[in-house]
Amino acid sequence: MATLSLQIVTPTETAFADTTTSVTLPGTVGELGILPGHLPLMTTLKPGTVRAATAHGERSFAVGFGFAEVSGDTVRVLVDACHGADSIDAAHAKAALAELERQISTSEFKTREELDEATREAARTRARLALVERATKTQH
Repeated sequence: MATLSLQIVTPTETAFADTTTSVTLPGTVGELGILPGHLPLMTTLKPGTVRAATAHGERSFAVGFGFAEVSGDTVRVLVDACHGADSIDAAHAKAALAELERQISTSEFKTREELDEATREAARTRARLALVERATKTQH
Protein backbone atom coordinates (compact mmCIF):
# COMPACT_ATOMS: atom_id res chain seq x y z
CA MET A 1 0.00 0.00 0.00
CA ALA A 2 1.32 3.44 -0.92
CA THR A 3 1.99 5.81 1.95
CA LEU A 4 2.72 9.44 2.76
CA SER A 5 5.20 10.88 5.21
CA LEU A 6 3.43 13.47 7.36
CA GLN A 7 5.25 16.05 9.46
CA ILE A 8 3.45 18.65 11.58
CA VAL A 9 5.85 21.32 12.81
CA THR A 10 5.28 24.31 15.11
CA PRO A 11 7.80 27.03 15.95
CA THR A 12 8.89 25.03 19.02
CA GLU A 13 8.63 21.35 18.08
CA THR A 14 7.84 18.61 15.63
CA ALA A 15 4.36 17.84 16.94
CA PHE A 16 3.84 14.74 14.79
CA ALA A 17 5.84 12.70 12.29
CA ASP A 18 4.65 9.36 10.96
CA THR A 19 3.69 7.40 7.89
CA THR A 20 0.07 7.74 6.78
CA THR A 21 -2.18 6.48 4.02
CA SER A 22 -4.14 9.75 3.80
CA VAL A 23 -4.18 13.24 5.27
CA THR A 24 -7.01 15.77 5.56
CA LEU A 25 -6.06 19.44 5.97
CA PRO A 26 -8.10 22.54 6.90
CA GLY A 27 -7.26 24.66 3.86
CA THR A 28 -8.16 28.33 3.84
CA VAL A 29 -10.62 27.79 0.99
CA GLY A 30 -11.85 24.37 2.12
CA GLU A 31 -10.88 20.95 3.38
CA LEU A 32 -8.15 19.17 1.38
CA GLY A 33 -7.73 15.42 1.07
CA ILE A 34 -4.22 14.22 0.30
CA LEU A 35 -3.47 10.70 -0.92
CA PRO A 36 -0.18 9.14 -2.09
CA GLY A 37 0.73 10.39 -5.56
CA HIS A 38 -0.92 13.80 -5.03
CA LEU A 39 0.32 16.55 -7.30
CA PRO A 40 2.74 19.06 -5.71
CA LEU A 41 0.85 21.66 -3.74
CA MET A 42 1.47 24.63 -1.45
CA THR A 43 -1.49 26.08 0.46
CA THR A 44 -2.40 28.20 3.43
CA LEU A 45 -4.21 26.64 6.38
CA LYS A 46 -6.80 28.02 8.76
CA PRO A 47 -7.42 26.79 12.30
CA GLY A 48 -9.06 23.39 12.15
CA THR A 49 -8.35 19.68 12.29
CA VAL A 50 -5.59 17.72 10.55
CA ARG A 51 -6.56 14.06 10.29
CA ALA A 52 -4.11 11.32 9.41
CA ALA A 53 -4.86 7.65 8.75
CA THR A 54 -1.97 5.74 10.33
CA ALA A 55 -1.27 2.06 10.92
CA HIS A 56 -2.51 2.65 14.50
CA GLY A 57 -5.81 4.26 13.47
CA GLU A 58 -6.84 7.83 12.75
CA ARG A 59 -4.89 10.58 14.51
CA SER A 60 -6.37 14.06 14.75
CA PHE A 61 -4.79 17.37 15.71
CA ALA A 62 -6.19 20.86 16.23
CA VAL A 63 -3.91 23.24 14.36
CA GLY A 64 -3.69 27.00 14.08
CA PHE A 65 -2.81 29.16 11.10
CA GLY A 66 -0.06 28.02 8.78
CA PHE A 67 0.97 26.41 5.52
CA ALA A 68 1.11 22.95 4.01
CA GLU A 69 3.39 21.64 1.30
CA VAL A 70 2.83 18.42 -0.61
CA SER A 71 5.89 17.26 -2.52
CA GLY A 72 6.31 13.73 -3.73
CA ASP A 73 4.89 11.55 -0.99
CA THR A 74 5.71 14.02 1.80
CA VAL A 75 3.24 16.35 3.47
CA ARG A 76 4.80 19.11 5.59
CA VAL A 77 2.46 21.12 7.79
CA LEU A 78 3.93 24.29 9.32
CA VAL A 79 1.54 25.84 11.86
CA ASP A 80 1.63 28.25 14.77
CA ALA A 81 -0.03 25.73 17.13
CA CYS A 82 -0.81 22.01 17.24
CA HIS A 83 -2.67 20.04 19.93
CA GLY A 84 -3.89 16.46 20.20
CA ALA A 85 -7.33 15.94 21.75
CA ASP A 86 -5.77 14.36 24.85
CA SER A 87 -3.76 17.51 25.61
CA ILE A 88 -6.72 19.92 25.54
CA ASP A 89 -8.49 21.02 28.73
CA ALA A 90 -11.99 21.67 27.37
CA ALA A 91 -13.21 23.61 30.41
CA HIS A 92 -10.20 25.92 30.29
CA ALA A 93 -10.57 26.37 26.51
CA LYS A 94 -14.28 27.23 26.86
CA ALA A 95 -13.53 29.80 29.56
CA ALA A 96 -10.70 31.31 27.52
CA LEU A 97 -12.90 31.51 24.42
CA ALA A 98 -15.70 33.20 26.37
CA GLU A 99 -13.25 35.79 27.69
CA LEU A 100 -11.74 36.40 24.24
CA GLU A 101 -15.18 36.82 22.70
CA ARG A 102 -16.15 39.25 25.49
CA GLN A 103 -13.00 41.32 24.91
CA ILE A 104 -13.51 41.32 21.14
CA SER A 105 -17.18 42.34 21.39
CA THR A 106 -16.42 45.20 23.81
CA SER A 107 -13.34 46.40 21.88
CA GLU A 108 -11.03 46.32 24.90
CA PHE A 109 -7.89 46.57 22.78
CA LYS A 110 -5.57 49.54 22.46
CA THR A 111 -4.26 48.61 19.01
CA ARG A 112 -5.49 46.87 15.89
CA GLU A 113 -2.68 44.33 16.32
CA GLU A 114 -4.00 43.33 19.77
CA LEU A 115 -7.50 42.86 18.33
CA ASP A 116 -6.14 40.82 15.41
CA GLU A 117 -4.17 38.56 17.75
CA ALA A 118 -7.21 38.02 19.98
CA THR A 119 -9.28 37.13 16.91
CA ARG A 120 -6.62 34.63 15.77
CA GLU A 121 -6.44 33.11 19.27
CA ALA A 122 -10.22 32.75 19.34
CA ALA A 123 -10.07 30.87 16.02
CA ARG A 124 -7.34 28.54 17.36
CA THR A 125 -9.38 27.93 20.53
CA ARG A 126 -12.51 27.10 18.50
CA ALA A 127 -10.45 24.54 16.54
CA ARG A 128 -9.26 22.91 19.79
CA LEU A 129 -12.82 22.73 21.13
CA ALA A 130 -14.12 21.24 17.86
CA LEU A 131 -11.46 18.51 18.07
CA VAL A 132 -12.40 17.67 21.68
CA GLU A 133 -16.10 17.59 20.75
CA ARG A 134 -15.42 15.27 17.80
CA ALA A 135 -13.24 12.99 19.93
CA THR A 136 -15.94 12.84 22.62
CA LYS A 137 -18.61 11.90 20.05
CA THR A 138 -16.53 9.08 18.59
CA GLN A 139 -15.90 7.60 22.06
CA HIS A 140 -19.64 7.24 22.79
